[in-house]
Amino acid sequence: MLNHDRLNNADEAAVANSAMQVVDALQRFTPEVQMLGLTAAFMLLAKRHRQHPGDLFLTTDNIIHGVEGERPECRAVEMYLENEL
Repeated sequence: MLNHDRLNNADEAAVANSAMQVVDALQRFTPEVQMLGLTAAFMLLAKRHRQHPGDLFLTTDNIIHGVEGERPECRAVEMYLENEL
């Protein structure tokens, strides 16, 4: 079972770094397979940890945007997506 305090207070840089590594691994696939593969992994990981996907989306959205707008670490991932995929 995941620790909800650790989820809600995750280190933004670690989350962004993890996202960057996942995106980097997806580069060799078509955009369609990228989306489906990433979604399948997300759904199966959520199931494995007994987490509702919607709750994880909300928590992640809070990490991406923070209190003061989009975090620079997450903007870097977004720029990587725009330029590399």
